[in-house]
Amino acid sequence: MNRINQIIIILLLSVIYPLYPRGLDTLNYFPHAVGNVWQYIYDDGRFFQEKIYQDSIDSIGNTFLNFGPTLPMFYWSYRINATNDSIFYLPYAMNHLQYKFLLDSGEIFERDTSGIFFGKVYDTYDVIIFGIVTHAIEIRYYGGHPDSFYAGWEYTEILANNIGKIWYGNEVEYMTLIGCVIDGDTSGVIFTDVKEENPELLPASIELYQNYPNPFNSATTIAYELSVREKVELAVYDILGKKIKILAEGEFPKGNYKISFDAEALSSGIYYYSLVTTNRRTTKKMILLK
Repeated sequence: MNRINQIIIILLLSVIYPLYPRGLDTLNYFPHAVGNVWQYIYDDGRFFQEKIYQDSIDSIGNTFLNFGPTLPMFYWSYRINATNDSIFYLPYAMNHLQYKFLLDSGEIFERDTSGIFFGKVYDTYDVIIFGIVTHAIEIRYYGGHPDSFYAGWEYTEILANNIGKIWYGNEVEYMTLIGCVIDGDTSGVIFTDVKEENPELLPASIELYQNYPNPFNSATTIAYELSVREKVELAVYDILGKKIKILAEGEFPKGNYKISFDAEALSSGIYYYSLVTTNRRTTKKMILLK
């Protein structure tokens, strides 16, 4: 085969199979320079912004990132390990493995040592975002092993090469990236009138975690986090949507909360628990087995 034919074949293959990695194999899927900004719109029209305000590297090479301003500077948001293949979610001492690199479609990773929280690379594919074709990876997060009958899907994230998170969604809401600033370059639509010094202009962050154990027999623990002081209601519902019990109600300061739910008087089945704030509702499923 002469050199001209070789070049033609290489060019054709580069069109059919783009010359970039087909999985999460670099930190390009999690750009982490200080000053990077991502702006999103929720399905109900709410605005949400993430921005890296500060970073730090420890003596063994871990990189810590603060995504304030709703978190104080002494609360690091994420930790990137020294080998750059694992990113952990950290606020309020939570240390869950959020992203595991070098994974292909279908692979599963355990997020902590409890055997409760897992992530699964559901698919990898090409996307067009801001007029550019790039590679994306879709990760789904579960309470319970994804291949087990009792696994409860919690939420999904889609990461794009050289951009980061472009989509997030759970059972009740989703948000889509509308613009970003990565390493000083702007893509999409960026609103520049966001008052960073006033965290109240940004939606409060809440996290409702999968109950543990799940499935459970009679008693289980439900945990949630608040990034700011909030009025909340945490309640349990049956499969028909009837409210069974209120576990927490009132105004609570920012922090971590764990509540024990006693289901001794209930029959086996699927139940839901929902955390409601002034502008957001998050719901998860749990299974009672007696």
